[in-house]
Amino acid sequence: MIKPGGVIYRYIFKEMILPFIICVVFFMFVFLMTQLLDIINYIVNYQVNATDIFWMLVYSMPFSLLFVLPMATMMAILLTFIRMTNDNEVVALQGGGVSIYNVIPPVLLFCILAWLAAFFVTAKAIPWGSTSFKNLTIRLAESNFEIGIKEHTFNDQFDNIIFYVNGMDPKTRRLTDVFIEDQRKEGVVATIVAPAGRIFSDPERHRSHIRLFNGTLNQVDFKTRAVNTINFKTYDITMKFKQSDLAAQKNRKLRKEMTFADLRSYLATQKQKTTYYYVLQLEYYKRYALPMACFPLGLIALALGFQGHSRKRSWGLGPALFFFIFYYVILTAGRALGEDGAYPPILGMWMPNFILGVLAIVMTMQTAKGNTLDMEGLKKLWQWKNRFVRASGS
Repeated sequence: MIKPGGVIYRYIFKEMILPFIICVVFFMFVFLMTQLLDIINYIVNYQVNATDIFWMLVYSMPFSLLFVLPMATMMAILLTFIRMTNDNEVVALQGGGVSIYNVIPPVLLFCILAWLAAFFVTAKAIPWGSTSFKNLTIRLAESNFEIGIKEHTFNDQFDNIIFYVNGMDPKTRRLTDVFIEDQRKEGVVATIVAPAGRIFSDPERHRSHIRLFNGTLNQVDFKTRAVNTINFKTYDITMKFKQSDLAAQKNRKLRKEMTFADLRSYLATQKQKTTYYYVLQLEYYKRYALPMACFPLGLIALALGFQGHSRKRSWGLGPALFFFIFYYVILTAGRALGEDGAYPPILGMWMPNFILGVLAIVMTMQTAKGNTLDMEGLKKLWQWKNRFVRASGS
């Protein structure tokens, strides 16, 4: 009879490390690909340099890691035991009297380390990354005027100027159908309309120059009650961002930028329970709940891996993907219910862990008895999920 102990535990633990690293890199690459179009847009149209693009990616990684780490933990454990099953190592262990209960310790230790990494990400890395990303985008907006311009929108983020443009080509910096209301001179309002224009940036002074072509300037002086109209071939105007707005953006913390201390302080001092209050409550509990997902997902992966000897070589990958999607669907439904206070936010964020935790215990016990998961059970679970989602939307 094989006695489980240090050698077996160390072997299983080491076998999970490489798949975990590969899964983290792969899933992070997938998240990166979702931002590829934005990256290309910044490089091609706004000439943002490679260094700023690199830091934008670095600052956005912590938020992705919060979702990647539980999934990578699950896949690393599953792939390890699928490989051991395919090499008949699991069969040898079972033949020597080693049950699924005997291999839980190294899996549990692996989940604990993944949980610690995920908790560090949610407690420290996400606030740091979100704050740094915001400051970088503000700096880029200051030095690249056109990044902050929105077509078909009245932009009022400039000092005493309201700016509207019907169309803009970021690559050539050409503007079409420009409207500007200039109130920088006291008692005088100047309205400028031009069919075309072009942007010239001045990054060092955090301002931009716009040259307008073949337009009309209407100037109203309220002191003298005079009105002047001028047709021009070219007209240059300097526009500068409101420093007060930039300072306010830097000082105002968004939800992702808040630390645990910031969230607790807001929730403790806020007397009126608005939608924003419940959103921050959800954020607070989510930062505790998501790292904990490593445990139920990891134990489910262990049960699926131990069942592989009676299935096809990669059978566990499908159910693993099912449980991962199931977890985040329930999480999303809980968030939708909790945003308006109809459902306690703490339940909305912790319910997926509780449900999958119960499933992990049941699957572990069934696997120890030699029973295997069938597709009928997954169908019933998915039908229950659909009823829960419909209830959250009603």
